[in-house]
Amino acid sequence: MKKITLLSAAVLCIFAAFSCSKEFDRPDDILPALTKTTTITASLPDDTKTALGVKEGTSWPNYWKTGDQISVNGVASQALDSEADGKASATFTFTGDISTPYYAVYPASAVTGYSTGSATVTIPATQNYVAGTYDPDAFLMVGTSNTVGSVALDPFVSLIHLSLSGSANISKVRISGAVDAALSGSFTTDFSGCTPATVSNQVELAASSPVALPAEFFFCVPSGLSGAIKVEIYDADGGYMSKNATIKHALTAGQAYSPATLAYAATAHGPSISADGITSSTAIISWADPNTEAFTISVYSDSGCSTLVNSYSVDAGNACWDGTDPRFCISGLAAGTTYYVKVTNDTKGLDSNILPVTTSAFTIVEV
Repeated sequence: MKKITLLSAAVLCIFAAFSCSKEFDRPDDILPALTKTTTITASLPDDTKTALGVKEGTSWPNYWKTGDQISVNGVASQALDSEADGKASATFTFTGDISTPYYAVYPASAVTGYSTGSATVTIPATQNYVAGTYDPDAFLMVGTSNTVGSVALDPFVSLIHLSLSGSANISKVRISGAVDAALSGSFTTDFSGCTPATVSNQVELAASSPVALPAEFFFCVPSGLSGAIKVEIYDADGGYMSKNATIKHALTAGQAYSPATLAYAATAHGPSISADGITSSTAIISWADPNTEAFTISVYSDSGCSTLVNSYSVDAGNACWDGTDPRFCISGLAAGTTYYVKVTNDTKGLDSNILPVTTSAFTIVEV
């Protein structure tokens, strides 16, 4: 059984001050083309992956799950079926002839470039919140093998496990490092080490719908990360809290680092927005932040604000708002439709509450 080891909060001092086919010619094409397949069993080390089980003491058991795919020599496998759930090894099927040596990556979607013995892989800057575990598309593993039909994978990333208590509903959590830190982005690997290519000093965990506290949040970050970081927490009502942190020792691949539980209490708030003047195609959004600040008004089709319909930016001190509280008329909306509006104070980096706005039905009046 695989496990992710939990290290002491003292180590992380947070909150202080992969398809191709092979065809064979047949006379007159009487017989169909033949397709060769390759099966490779991928195993996970004792200290890792891909869905966390229930915590056992100071470790989480970790399993393959339905839908997982790996890439071997740049070729993506078929997705695992449900028989793989809860197992430490799984057999993946590939279309085509995959020859040793094997150079494997999980997940297959992380590979953006491959040449013999090297690849470009990506740790997403925006990762999806998954209750009780991490975003599987962000938990990178790599492995090599000269043995036909098998390969062992080792973690490429570490986990930061953040526990939050409180009563708020959290929309996103962001971790930022120093300007030159690599917390996400693309990396080149020779399957024994990695080199940052195009990277970001931030990684963000976003929820498709607000997460009610208490809750746990898992970030996948490059192994070797250390130094000062900043944790920023945003709730669905526009509240915000930040904490500075120091990672005293470089994070080790395949291990989870958990600081003490943080009690969330908003110390700042984004705009509080309301709507009036709603018609079949328009809505007026207003709020009380200073009109000397810059704002972005975003319109979404879903309550989790993942599908953007349109957005509008207003620069700081816009003359249209001189002497008045900010008001913005959104037009071009569909009749009888519910939209979700969010205003971001770009000057302060704070989001408003998410406001549902339902346009009226379109009617034709005879005169």
